[in-house]
Amino acid sequence: PQYPKPSAWAPIEAPSFPDLKPPMSTIILQKEVLIEALTQTLFSISIDESRPELNGVYISITSDQCIFVATDSYRLAEKTVPLKNKATGTRSIIVPGRTLQELVRILPYTEEEVVTIAINDTQILFSCGQTQVVSRIITNDYPDYKQIIPTQFKNSVEFKVQDMVNAIKTTALFCKQGINDIRISLDKRFTDIALNAENSTFGKNISNVPSLSKGQELDIVFNYKFLLDGLLHLVDDHAVLKTNEPTTPAVLVSPKDDGFLYVIMPIRQ
Repeated sequence: PQYPKPSAWAPIEAPSFPDLKPPMSTIILQKEVLIEALTQTLFSISIDESRPELNGVYISITSDQCIFVATDSYRLAEKTVPLKNKATGTRSIIVPGRTLQELVRILPYTEEEVVTIAINDTQILFSCGQTQVVSRIITNDYPDYKQIIPTQFKNSVEFKVQDMVNAIKTTALFCKQGINDIRISLDKRFTDIALNAENSTFGKNISNVPSLSKGQELDIVFNYKFLLDGLLHLVDDHAVLKTNEPTTPAVLVSPKDDGFLYVIMPIRQ
Protein backbone atom coordinates (compact mmCIF):
# COMPACT_ATOMS: atom_id res chain seq x y z
CA PRO A 1 0.00 0.00 0.00
CA GLN A 2 1.04 3.57 -0.65
CA TYR A 3 1.32 5.67 2.50
CA PRO A 4 1.53 9.47 2.38
CA LYS A 5 4.87 11.04 3.13
CA PRO A 6 5.37 12.18 6.73
CA SER A 7 5.39 15.80 5.63
CA ALA A 8 1.87 15.34 4.28
CA TRP A 9 0.47 14.18 7.62
CA ALA A 10 -1.50 16.74 9.55
CA PRO A 11 0.13 17.58 12.88
CA ILE A 12 -1.67 16.27 15.97
CA GLU A 13 -2.48 19.09 18.32
CA ALA A 14 -2.58 18.11 21.97
CA PRO A 15 -5.04 20.10 24.08
CA SER A 16 -3.42 22.93 25.98
CA PHE A 17 -3.22 22.69 29.76
CA PRO A 18 -5.82 25.05 31.24
CA ASP A 19 -4.65 28.08 33.19
CA LEU A 20 -6.48 28.91 36.37
CA LYS A 21 -7.66 32.48 36.35
CA PRO A 22 -7.82 34.61 39.50
CA PRO A 23 -9.23 35.13 42.04
CA MET A 24 -7.61 32.03 43.52
CA SER A 25 -7.18 30.47 46.95
CA THR A 26 -3.94 28.55 47.56
CA ILE A 27 -2.80 26.11 50.23
CA ILE A 28 0.23 23.87 50.67
CA LEU A 29 0.00 20.39 52.21
CA GLN A 30 2.49 17.63 52.83
CA LYS A 31 1.89 14.91 50.23
CA GLU A 32 1.37 12.16 52.81
CA VAL A 33 -1.08 14.34 54.75
CA LEU A 34 -3.17 14.94 51.62
CA ILE A 35 -3.14 11.24 50.69
CA GLU A 36 -4.28 10.28 54.20
CA ALA A 37 -7.05 12.91 54.23
CA LEU A 38 -8.40 11.75 50.87
CA THR A 39 -8.13 8.06 51.78
CA GLN A 40 -10.08 8.66 55.00
CA THR A 41 -12.95 10.39 53.18
CA LEU A 42 -13.23 9.13 49.60
CA PHE A 43 -14.71 5.77 50.65
CA SER A 44 -17.85 7.57 51.88
CA ILE A 45 -18.83 9.34 48.65
CA SER A 46 -22.09 8.36 46.98
CA ILE A 47 -22.25 6.36 43.75
CA ASP A 48 -25.81 7.58 43.08
CA GLU A 49 -25.42 10.03 40.20
CA SER A 50 -28.83 11.63 40.81
CA ARG A 51 -27.15 13.86 43.43
CA PRO A 52 -23.86 15.03 41.86
CA GLU A 53 -22.85 16.99 44.96
CA LEU A 54 -22.52 13.69 46.88
CA ASN A 55 -20.29 12.17 44.17
CA GLY A 56 -17.41 14.34 45.33
CA VAL A 57 -15.47 15.45 48.39
CA TYR A 58 -16.40 18.75 49.97
CA ILE A 59 -13.28 20.78 50.76
CA SER A 60 -13.54 23.80 53.04
CA ILE A 61 -10.51 26.06 53.46
CA THR A 62 -10.11 28.61 56.22
CA SER A 63 -7.01 30.59 57.09
CA ASP A 64 -5.54 27.86 59.30
CA GLN A 65 -7.18 24.54 58.37
CA CYS A 66 -8.59 22.44 55.54
CA ILE A 67 -11.62 20.20 56.06
CA PHE A 68 -12.41 17.22 53.82
CA VAL A 69 -15.94 15.75 53.94
CA ALA A 70 -17.69 12.92 52.08
CA THR A 71 -21.12 11.38 52.59
CA ASP A 72 -23.67 9.16 50.86
CA SER A 73 -26.47 10.09 53.31
CA TYR A 74 -26.00 6.85 55.30
CA ARG A 75 -22.54 7.62 56.68
CA LEU A 76 -20.20 10.60 56.69
CA ALA A 77 -16.43 10.96 57.01
CA GLU A 78 -14.76 14.22 58.01
CA LYS A 79 -11.02 14.90 58.19
CA THR A 80 -9.62 18.19 59.48
CA VAL A 81 -6.04 19.09 58.56
CA PRO A 82 -4.27 22.05 60.21
CA LEU A 83 -2.32 24.30 57.85
CA LYS A 84 1.29 25.16 58.68
CA ASN A 85 1.19 28.04 56.22
CA LYS A 86 -1.89 30.21 56.16
CA ALA A 87 -4.17 29.86 53.14
CA THR A 88 -4.39 32.68 50.66
CA GLY A 89 -8.15 33.15 50.74
CA THR A 90 -10.98 31.06 52.13
CA ARG A 91 -13.16 28.86 49.95
CA SER A 92 -15.55 25.89 49.99
CA ILE A 93 -15.86 23.62 46.95
CA ILE A 94 -16.79 20.11 45.85
CA VAL A 95 -14.19 18.12 43.90
CA PRO A 96 -15.30 15.08 41.84
CA GLY A 97 -14.45 11.79 43.51
CA ARG A 98 -12.97 10.34 40.33
CA THR A 99 -10.43 13.16 40.15
CA LEU A 100 -9.34 12.59 43.74
CA GLN A 101 -9.18 8.81 43.36
CA GLU A 102 -6.83 9.31 40.42
CA LEU A 103 -4.80 11.82 42.44
CA VAL A 104 -4.34 9.29 45.27
CA ARG A 105 -3.01 6.79 42.73
CA ILE A 106 -0.58 9.30 41.18
CA LEU A 107 0.91 11.09 44.19
CA PRO A 108 2.92 8.16 45.65
CA TYR A 109 4.99 8.11 42.46
CA THR A 110 5.96 11.80 42.58
CA GLU A 111 9.30 12.84 44.06
CA GLU A 112 8.23 16.07 45.75
CA GLU A 113 6.96 15.95 49.34
CA VAL A 114 4.55 18.89 49.19
CA VAL A 115 1.42 19.54 47.13
CA THR A 116 0.23 23.02 46.21
CA ILE A 117 -3.53 23.32 45.74
CA ALA A 118 -4.91 26.33 43.83
CA ILE A 119 -8.65 26.92 43.51
CA ASN A 120 -10.76 29.44 41.64
CA ASP A 121 -14.51 29.63 41.03
CA THR A 122 -14.64 26.75 38.53
CA GLN A 123 -11.42 24.70 38.76
CA ILE A 124 -8.90 23.19 41.14
CA LEU A 125 -5.22 22.50 40.41
CA PHE A 126 -2.99 20.07 42.33
CA SER A 127 0.75 20.60 41.73
CA CYS A 128 3.45 18.25 43.00
CA GLY A 129 6.79 18.89 41.33
CA GLN A 130 6.40 18.23 37.61
CA THR A 131 3.02 16.57 38.12
CA GLN A 132 -0.14 18.63 37.77
CA VAL A 133 -3.76 17.52 37.98
CA VAL A 134 -6.52 19.97 37.11
CA SER A 135 -10.25 19.38 37.47
CA ARG A 136 -13.51 21.20 37.29
CA ILE A 137 -15.42 21.60 40.52
CA ILE A 138 -19.01 20.55 41.16
CA THR A 139 -21.14 23.68 41.42
CA ASN A 140 -24.10 22.16 43.30
CA ASP A 141 -24.64 23.16 46.93
CA TYR A 142 -23.33 20.70 49.50
CA PRO A 143 -25.79 19.73 52.28
CA ASP A 144 -25.38 21.34 55.69
CA TYR A 145 -23.71 18.25 57.12
CA LYS A 146 -22.79 19.82 60.47
CA GLN A 147 -26.36 19.62 61.68
CA ILE A 148 -26.33 15.80 61.70
CA ILE A 149 -23.14 15.45 63.77
CA PRO A 150 -24.05 15.05 67.45
CA THR A 151 -22.15 17.25 69.88
CA GLN A 152 -23.14 15.43 73.09
CA PHE A 153 -23.36 11.72 73.82
CA LYS A 154 -24.90 9.44 76.42
CA ASN A 155 -22.43 6.60 75.86
CA SER A 156 -18.79 6.42 74.89
CA VAL A 157 -17.27 2.94 74.50
CA GLU A 158 -13.62 2.29 73.68
CA PHE A 159 -12.32 -0.97 72.22
CA LYS A 160 -9.47 -2.39 70.15
CA VAL A 161 -10.04 -1.96 66.43
CA GLN A 162 -8.79 -5.41 65.43
CA ASP A 163 -10.98 -7.12 68.03
CA MET A 164 -14.05 -5.38 66.62
CA VAL A 165 -13.07 -6.03 63.00
CA ASN A 166 -12.64 -9.75 63.68
CA ALA A 167 -15.98 -9.95 65.50
CA ILE A 168 -17.82 -8.10 62.72
CA LYS A 169 -16.42 -10.41 60.04
CA THR A 170 -17.56 -13.47 62.00
CA THR A 171 -20.99 -12.14 62.90
CA ALA A 172 -21.62 -10.76 59.39
CA LEU A 173 -21.98 -14.31 58.07
CA PHE A 174 -25.31 -14.50 59.91
CA CYS A 175 -26.76 -11.14 58.76
CA LYS A 176 -29.98 -10.88 56.79
CA GLN A 177 -29.13 -10.66 53.10
CA GLY A 178 -29.51 -7.13 51.74
CA ILE A 179 -29.90 -5.61 55.21
CA ASN A 180 -26.47 -6.45 56.63
CA ASP A 181 -27.71 -5.75 60.14
CA ILE A 182 -25.62 -6.31 63.25
CA ARG A 183 -26.87 -5.43 66.72
CA ILE A 184 -24.20 -4.03 69.04
CA SER A 185 -25.04 -3.98 72.71
CA LEU A 186 -23.35 -3.46 76.04
CA ASP A 187 -24.84 -3.73 79.51
CA LYS A 188 -23.12 -1.64 82.17
CA ARG A 189 -23.01 -4.75 84.39
CA PHE A 190 -20.68 -6.50 81.93
CA THR A 191 -17.31 -5.80 80.33
CA ASP A 192 -17.90 -7.27 76.86
CA ILE A 193 -19.60 -5.69 73.88
CA ALA A 194 -21.95 -8.22 72.22
CA LEU A 195 -22.36 -8.40 68.45
CA ASN A 196 -25.50 -10.24 67.41
CA ALA A 197 -26.84 -11.28 63.99
CA GLU A 198 -29.52 -13.76 62.98
CA ASN A 199 -31.18 -15.05 59.83
CA SER A 200 -33.57 -17.90 59.02
CA THR A 201 -31.05 -19.83 56.91
CA PHE A 202 -27.86 -19.93 58.98
CA GLY A 203 -29.20 -19.27 62.46
CA LYS A 204 -27.78 -16.94 65.07
CA ASN A 205 -24.33 -15.80 66.14
CA ILE A 206 -23.05 -13.75 69.07
CA SER A 207 -19.46 -12.52 69.21
CA ASN A 208 -17.92 -10.63 72.12
CA VAL A 209 -15.45 -7.76 72.09
CA PRO A 210 -13.78 -6.59 75.34
CA SER A 211 -14.81 -3.07 76.29
CA LEU A 212 -12.13 -0.71 77.60
CA SER A 213 -14.73 1.61 79.15
CA LYS A 214 -16.55 1.15 82.46
CA GLY A 215 -20.15 1.97 83.30
CA GLN A 216 -21.26 2.41 79.68
CA GLU A 217 -24.17 0.81 77.87
CA LEU A 218 -25.54 0.81 74.36
CA ASP A 219 -27.95 -1.03 72.10
CA ILE A 220 -27.88 -0.07 68.42
CA VAL A 221 -28.09 -1.75 65.00
CA PHE A 222 -25.77 -0.88 62.11
CA ASN A 223 -25.15 -1.96 58.56
CA TYR A 224 -21.97 -3.87 59.32
CA LYS A 225 -20.33 -2.79 56.04
CA PHE A 226 -20.54 0.87 57.02
CA LEU A 227 -19.14 0.22 60.49
CA LEU A 228 -16.33 -1.92 59.07
CA ASP A 229 -15.42 0.80 56.56
CA GLY A 230 -15.02 3.33 59.35
CA LEU A 231 -12.88 1.02 61.47
CA LEU A 232 -10.57 0.15 58.59
CA HIS A 233 -9.89 3.83 57.88
CA LEU A 234 -8.88 4.76 61.42
CA VAL A 235 -5.15 5.35 61.81
CA ASP A 236 -5.10 3.91 65.32
CA ASP A 237 -5.37 0.52 67.00
CA HIS A 238 -8.12 1.77 69.36
CA ALA A 239 -11.52 3.26 68.54
CA VAL A 240 -14.31 4.97 70.47
CA LEU A 241 -17.97 4.53 69.52
CA LYS A 242 -20.20 7.35 70.79
CA THR A 243 -23.98 6.94 70.80
CA ASN A 244 -27.21 8.45 72.07
CA GLU A 245 -30.52 6.81 71.13
CA PRO A 246 -30.81 3.66 68.96
CA THR A 247 -32.35 5.78 66.18
CA THR A 248 -29.92 8.71 66.17
CA PRO A 249 -26.52 9.00 64.44
CA ALA A 250 -23.50 7.47 66.14
CA VAL A 251 -19.92 8.72 65.87
CA LEU A 252 -16.74 6.67 65.55
CA VAL A 253 -13.46 8.38 66.46
CA SER A 254 -9.86 7.58 67.28
CA PRO A 255 -8.38 8.47 70.69
CA LYS A 256 -5.14 9.56 68.97
CA ASP A 257 -6.50 11.34 65.87
CA ASP A 258 -8.86 14.15 66.85
CA GLY A 259 -8.96 15.34 63.22
CA PHE A 260 -11.03 12.40 61.96
CA LEU A 261 -14.62 11.46 62.74
CA TYR A 262 -17.03 9.06 61.14
CA VAL A 263 -20.80 9.35 61.47
CA ILE A 264 -23.00 6.28 60.95
CA MET A 265 -26.77 6.24 60.67
CA PRO A 266 -28.28 3.25 62.53
CA ILE A 267 -30.77 0.83 61.03
CA ARG A 268 -34.21 1.48 62.48
CA GLN A 269 -35.83 -1.65 63.89
